[in-house]
Amino acid sequence: MDAYAWVDVQIKTGKYETVTETVQIPDISSIEALLRKYRGLIEDEDQGRFLNDGEDEDFEIPAIQFKEKIRKREIEKEIGKVLHATTDLLWDEEYDATKENAVSQSLPCAKLIEIMNMRQQQEDGFYYDSNGMLAAFDTDLTQKVKSVVVRKDILDTFLGKTGMKLVWLVDAEKEIHAGDYSITKWSDWEAVFTYEGDGIAGEIHRLQDKESQ
Repeated sequence: MDAYAWVDVQIKTGKYETVTETVQIPDISSIEALLRKYRGLIEDEDQGRFLNDGEDEDFEIPAIQFKEKIRKREIEKEIGKVLHATTDLLWDEEYDATKENAVSQSLPCAKLIEIMNMRQQQEDGFYYDSNGMLAAFDTDLTQKVKSVVVRKDILDTFLGKTGMKLVWLVDAEKEIHAGDYSITKWSDWEAVFTYEGDGIAGEIHRLQDKESQ
């Protein structure tokens, strides 16, 4: 599970390179002929009638052709990996009706559970430290607000042992609607927030605005 939680991270450099890509282009001429036939658009010249069903034995599956396409691509630089702090767990219904409803909850990542030696007890989704004190849980289990919370001293110790930083990556849009609910203006926003032990630092920035056409 821990291996799937790691994600490669790249940043855009502002530089571009020219790349050649090979794309597939199907020959759809035979499909177009078949569609015209069943729409009654192809007429038999000898007998003056429309072609009937069953007369498409000569139809062939379109051949796939390949074509090279040249385009510009922004160069991205790999800067490392990030670890998802939480893992979503979905437990579907059982076919034998032993469990009638699906159960969905979020858990601390496997690395946090392992390094901090956290364990569940009687209730699923609630994790305790080695002293039996509650250390982390999904608030959706108690307040119907989906968020994993971790005790501050547990989090600080984990970050100190691993040398990691806790970050939040934000990607959002803001829309302004007219009376007919059409979008008259939207803006794109991004942010990176970091946990610094005594607080959270970071700002959200507007990337661009666009007036509706």
